[in-house]
Amino acid sequence: MKFTDAAAEVLWKVGQGRAMHYADITDEALRRQLIQTQGLTPQDTMDARIGDEIRTLGLRSRFVRTGRGMIALARPGASSRPGGQDERVGRAGDVIRRPISPAGQITLGSQVRNRWDVDSVLVHDKGSHLVVYPVPEDPIRAARGILAGRGKAISADEARRLGRDEDARIEAERESVS
Repeated sequence: MKFTDAAAEVLWKVGQGRAMHYADITDEALRRQLIQTQGLTPQDTMDARIGDEIRTLGLRSRFVRTGRGMIALARPGASSRPGGQDERVGRAGDVIRRPISPAGQITLGSQVRNRWDVDSVLVHDKGSHLVVYPVPEDPIRAARGILAGRGKAISADEARRLGRDEDARIEAERESVS
């Protein structure tokens, strides 16, 4: 079996469509005897073969890179074969590929919109990739209570005193180094 076919099978059966590190994909493929190799670095071979498919097939590739060394199926829940432009919307944490219309629109699907209970998203262009953040209708209400139980509550006067103490400590360290 080819390395890329083995990777697709491991990601589908073991990773259940979620991203896995290429070394873990290789170890599992070897354990399941999906690939045989005499090479000393099968993990590097797996990473290179997956990278080749991504570069060669582009959007038709079965794989996407989701982070440093992390690989996922491009269409979780769909066939592990190249082709097709859309897939079902999966569970939280799934990587999903969606087509962009000629007008530049992306449809997230009702399952994603309902899970996040949002009507809009914020798209952050990080240069090498995009990050999509859900934007709640009322961000203040959505943020209410997120810090509950984190640390002890202190008064504004106490916070100012702590800040001044920290500033004085930093200044004292600077003077001792000079």
